[in-house]
Amino acid sequence: MSIRAYVPAMVFQLCLVSGTYLFARIGTNEIPVIAFALIRFAISAAVLFFLCKLTGRIKRIHRSDWGMLIFLSILLIPVNQGLFLFGQRLATTTHGALIYALTPIFIAIFAYLWVREMIPPLRWVGIILGVAGALYVIACSGLEFGIESFSGDILIWFAMISWALFTVFGKKFVTKYGAFFSMTAIQIVGLLIVLPLAPFAWRELAEKLATVGVAPIGWVSLAYVTLGTSVLSYALWYWALARVPAAKLGVWMSLQPVVATVYSLLVFGTSEISKAFIVGGIVSLIGVIIAQNTMDSGGEDRRHITAA
Repeated sequence: MSIRAYVPAMVFQLCLVSGTYLFARIGTNEIPVIAFALIRFAISAAVLFFLCKLTGRIKRIHRSDWGMLIFLSILLIPVNQGLFLFGQRLATTTHGALIYALTPIFIAIFAYLWVREMIPPLRWVGIILGVAGALYVIACSGLEFGIESFSGDILIWFAMISWALFTVFGKKFVTKYGAFFSMTAIQIVGLLIVLPLAPFAWRELAEKLATVGVAPIGWVSLAYVTLGTSVLSYALWYWALARVPAAKLGVWMSLQPVVATVYSLLVFGTSEISKAFIVGGIVSLIGVIIAQNTMDSGGEDRRHITAA
């Protein structure tokens, strides 16, 4: 797979995942959070399994890898997405994007501490520029503070940490089993772990439908987060993780607040893009470009990207 395929794939993934902050907030305000999560992952796991079966990607998982599979499944669904969905329901779209803008730094730190991924100094420059630009965009767009928002921020903070761990610890697994099958197995096992919550989730959803109902935008949001995020975005993220170092991939997340802010402006009718937004977006973009074009010693990046 050439570098020309990697960059467009990550731009597409960036556009998909940046909409998650907005649609997750809208969707969880219409549909009870646990029901939202269970329906989402039941559908996405089924779609991924069907695609794996259709393309002949089903594999046998070695006994020694089951522990890591269960660990990654817990990190993704009950921990990361449980905390994120509850948190995003309470926090604002910009707060969620702001906290996730810090992910590249944590991915780089965890990658060095746990898998000894060496990060060239110039890539650190790119990571710091990317994060700084994202923080500037969000800070200048305005922040809201309150007890409810603060509680949501705390939940999203721990969700962000779990995503960084999920990325770092998942690299060896996805390199061995491939992106689509890895994400399929992780979501199926994760769904089984949270399945005991199904009766409670069904009662909550039934009560909501019997009283105020669910607006169409709630179902649209669920569809977006299910197919756009859980299927396409997650699979693309793991596809890229199998080909490039975790720290290099992580810096793409610094552009999420920029794109998420654009989506928020479009949806909520704000027509003005400030100079601060443009400056911060350019700084983040420069950081991403620097990080993507920094070669590891011995040309490791090139070998990762061109690997089949």
